[in-house]
Amino acid sequence: MVLAKASCTYRSPARFGEELRIGVRLGEVRSSAFELEYEVEAADGRRVASGRTVQVFVDARSGRPRRLPPSFRQRLEAAGSAPQPPGSRPRSQRTSASASSTR
Repeated sequence: MVLAKASCTYRSPARFGEELRIGVRLGEVRSSAFELEYEVEAADGRRVASGRTVQVFVDARSGRPRRLPPSFRQRLEAAGSAPQPPGSRPRSQRTSASASSTR
């Protein structure tokens, strides 16, 4: 698997020592790739940043995209149907899995 694309939009500054909440949601799942969407919030609810990555499964020998393995796709779909934690901000119907941590 390779990281094919990454983007980050900074919305407000974060200070050293400030507690941050980082949420990760499953975005679109395609035949050989899937998206993860990220939100970073300060403890006061202020949005600090948002981002998106696209991961692509590739054949190790040819370097060309290959289909997601069925077992991996099933795990993604199961994670995508998990309930969101309180305070999460779904942006669309396709975002349905979240995790958070503090730093």
